[in-house]
Amino acid sequence: MTSQRRGPRPSGRPRVGIALAAVLLLTPSATFAEDHFAQASVPAADPSSFDRNLVPTSGVVGPGEAYPVFEGEQVEPGLIPAAASWNIPKVVGVAVRLPEAREAEAWFVAADGAEHRRRTVKLPAAADPTAKGAFLKAKWRYYEHLAARALPGSAWFRHQAAVARAAVPGAMPAVAGPNRAGEPPRDDLERTFDLFGGGRAVSENLQLDRPLLVGPAGNQAVPGVAIAGLPGITVAEIDWKPLIAGKAPKLDALAGRIPADQHALFSPGVGALGAVAREVFSGGFGLARMGMERAEDERLLERYERQLGIGLDGLAKLAAGGKIGAVAMTGSDPFLPTGTDVVLLLESADSKALAESLRQALETARLADPTATAVQGDLGGVGYLGTVNPDRSLSGFVADLGGAVALGNSVQGLKGVVEASTGKVPKLADAPEYTYFRDRYTKGEAAESGLLVLTDATIRRWCGPRWRIGAQRRVRAAAALAEMQAGGMAEIARGQAPAGPFVVPPAAADLDLGTIARTVRGVVSSTYGSVQFLTPIVELPMETVDAREAEAYGRWRDGYQANWRQSFDPIAVRFGLAEGKVSADLTVIPLIVGSDYRPFLQVIGKAEIPPLGADLHPEALVHLAMAFDVESEFIKRQEASVRTMLQGPGGLAFGWLGKSVSFYLDADPFWAELAKAPEAQAFTLANVDRLPVAIRAEVSNPLGLTLFLSALRGFIEQTAPQMTVWSNLEHAGKPYVKVAPAAEAAEMAGPAAKLALYYSASPKSFTITTSEAVIKRVLERAADPDKAKALAEAQGPWLGTGLALRANDGSLRLLDTGFRDKYREAQRVAAWANLPILNEWHRLAPGSDPVELHEAAWGVRLSGGYAWNDGLGTMESTTFGSPSNPKEGPAEVDLLARLRSARLGVSFEGQGLRARAEVDRRPIASP
Repeated sequence: MTSQRRGPRPSGRPRVGIALAAVLLLTPSATFAEDHFAQASVPAADPSSFDRNLVPTSGVVGPGEAYPVFEGEQVEPGLIPAAASWNIPKVVGVAVRLPEAREAEAWFVAADGAEHRRRTVKLPAAADPTAKGAFLKAKWRYYEHLAARALPGSAWFRHQAAVARAAVPGAMPAVAGPNRAGEPPRDDLERTFDLFGGGRAVSENLQLDRPLLVGPAGNQAVPGVAIAGLPGITVAEIDWKPLIAGKAPKLDALAGRIPADQHALFSPGVGALGAVAREVFSGGFGLARMGMERAEDERLLERYERQLGIGLDGLAKLAAGGKIGAVAMTGSDPFLPTGTDVVLLLESADSKALAESLRQALETARLADPTATAVQGDLGGVGYLGTVNPDRSLSGFVADLGGAVALGNSVQGLKGVVEASTGKVPKLADAPEYTYFRDRYTKGEAAESGLLVLTDATIRRWCGPRWRIGAQRRVRAAAALAEMQAGGMAEIARGQAPAGPFVVPPAAADLDLGTIARTVRGVVSSTYGSVQFLTPIVELPMETVDAREAEAYGRWRDGYQANWRQSFDPIAVRFGLAEGKVSADLTVIPLIVGSDYRPFLQVIGKAEIPPLGADLHPEALVHLAMAFDVESEFIKRQEASVRTMLQGPGGLAFGWLGKSVSFYLDADPFWAELAKAPEAQAFTLANVDRLPVAIRAEVSNPLGLTLFLSALRGFIEQTAPQMTVWSNLEHAGKPYVKVAPAAEAAEMAGPAAKLALYYSASPKSFTITTSEAVIKRVLERAADPDKAKALAEAQGPWLGTGLALRANDGSLRLLDTGFRDKYREAQRVAAWANLPILNEWHRLAPGSDPVELHEAAWGVRLSGGYAWNDGLGTMESTTFGSPSNPKEGPAEVDLLARLRSARLGVSFEGQGLRARAEVDRRPIASP
């Protein structure tokens, strides 16, 4: 499910006004009256530039603070080191604050090429009148630099930068701007899986990460606008009548209890729901992210289980006792990481007994939390019981619906299912697109572990004024709450409630945060919640919005719905988990106008990949196929250009092509040798004649292919006479052609002189490759068509008719080898990215576990193991050490070791697509 960015990283950097600066100046962290300040320069000959992955670290031996002094007057505003052009400042000195006047030794870590070195400088005890100003400025710039890099703990870094800035006489005010930090750049592998798995279509259609840009309020009051009067998405709905005519699929009974404008995930039982939830929350269905290390683990599933007072394992025990049948999960928005309403619907023949069991679980959770209180109420004749604490880390409510029980974290969420159950609002069971999806994905099939449905009404709701403006308000509220939370971290680290006072940053001054409560876990707004769990949008009071918000939404809506010409889009995806296999089957109707799939559609046209076509064979490590329509307008335009070049008749260039073109890499000793080679590029050049890659095209007109090859050879020999040698050869009773450089050309080609092309032309196919071994295997398959057919059937059909991709065990191991160093470095960067904030928490609470403190205060777990190195004065990763003391990390990294094979495919249907993915995995080895 697409997710909104979490609270601790709101977009925009809060401004610090005069009032906030005054408060900060009065806080102990900004008072330096009795301290001793010193500074020292780094020798000019001593290289001290940071590399792109190195976070600046520094310290002083003994009590005190030390910060690197960067070259230049200020860090570039909004600096986000997310590309090769990162402008990492050079360290030219160190500035320190000591509790008393004394000589001291400070250290910092810098990079000399690829090597990280710990440098030390001596600091005098003599008074230096300029040292205090240098220290304050160095501290300001240091925290600005960390905040700009969007590391874990960014809210704390922003707060510390504001404190230091406020203490610098004449400092320029902070400038609020868009937060350029977001998801890390996606590599080619991720983009490929995203395209072939259909994920690109979902992100294009929902566009949940597209921001709503609201201008500043200024000093004048902005008039209110009734949100009910703002038009939402006006694109027409699909005409479902002809699509569902005569169809009467078996529906989920729980669909009659879910509002039609909410998402729904159906599962045959608690065990299946738990398996799907664990895969979704762990990123298992995102094939391209498998194994990629993250600096933070949001532990979303565990957080929502704790909130509801009972986990999936507890529900599974109730299910084993016969109390629970089919299950469904629903809610009003997809913003799980920041906070949303969640309702579990549990079928039960004895709903009264099940409701009582869940109530007892909530009561047990309440008794374990002295801040929690019991609550009860009535929703249109349906009573509910529950428990909730101030920050809603515990927030569970149970209602017996008769034949089913609802367990949710929001009373408003329960109200929605109650109203759907009693017919007060339209229910999902009556939505025509749900009928269409249930006909496609038959209920009760063994392949189904879960079915997620996003109706037309659901997406309109998500893209409507209330939800978009509400999401934008929550982002700004999160910025204010994060600033307050950071300001109270000294008390939170001591297990106390923040003392305040708190000043709302100007960027959120127009929001009504309500009452600010102080808990041992941080601050809580009575309106917007906390950084761990923002109030769900469905609960926000939003009868009116101001004119700025209304105008911003109008711009967003017009830009968004310009993506559809005729009708809007529902989405459904079926998940399957069984015997080590993970599958997903996605339907998106329709695609947006500017979809990334449009260029493929121009080529594919009405053609389809034959189910067992494109030369399916077991030796292919990676096999990619695409349908090809020679009658499409795009191909006809390309045909004219090539025909002019070759000076031939119409249809010469592509008229001979059949329905598909494919590309594959075959298994070969070449890959193992490449993996062991010290220089991959040099090895490939030296062995280019062995590169086992091939392009294959179906042939529909053998005579046309003959004319094309003749014209192409004539063109080559005319433009480069006597530069190539064409040899007619034979293998397995089948002819093939070798095209190699002539002797004179070979002398000038250098290492590429060994390069040759081999091709085989037959009435059914044309294959060209750089490896003679590959072309010989092609001919062997052609010589025994019955065996080739059996081999293709053993591979199983392509999953898509337009685009398809297959990768077997050998290719995944090849990827594992090729990406191993990259992955290890990504793990190192992620581990080191956590060190700055862990060092801050260790400084605030030396006796506490900084990892536990971070999770308790911010709701996310810092990934990996960490320990304090007293000799170096820094936290270290137990696996990768620290920049001061780097470790190599694990000797072996099996990035894709669990995967046996992967198959993906996309079929284009009308205005939309169907994407399927199947992954075969090895079982996890027992410890």
